[in-house]
Amino acid sequence: TAITSPELFTYDAISSSSTGDAIYYINGDLLLYATEMSTGPGGGNFNYTIELTGSNLADIVGGTLHARGLSEDLTDADHGWAYDLNANSIRFYIDYNSISTLAGAQVDGYVSCSLVFGYGSAGAQKNSGLTLRFYLDSANAAPALNTFSE
Repeated sequence: TAITSPELFTYDAISSSSTGDAIYYINGDLLLYATEMSTGPGGGNFNYTIELTGSNLADIVGGTLHARGLSEDLTDADHGWAYDLNANSIRFYIDYNSISTLAGAQVDGYVSCSLVFGYGSAGAQKNSGLTLRFYLDSANAAPALNTFSE
């Protein structure tokens, strides 16, 4: 039987710390407000729960975001990296401070990250091919939900 390594296909924000569980995007990038961070389920800072989908996800043992020569381990308790058997997905938490640090202390603007994951008993590493894009906002408050109109 051939052995097929895991693959990641997509990512999406599925919940947030914002009022009403609002998820904000700007030009397709996930908007991270510094003022919207709260304590996440893992005990660290939290803006969004990110969900990854793909194949053979149960074989993935961890993930790392990379940007500008720096990396952020997503398997610690703060990020809560975990495989969800029922949803056949991987979920983790992300926050403004983590992405700001990953971008070399950048406080505002765009940050593109690549996601690498580990798999197998030998600890092989594989670039997922996913680019997670964020926009940092250090000063503005997230809009109130009632300010949006159709």
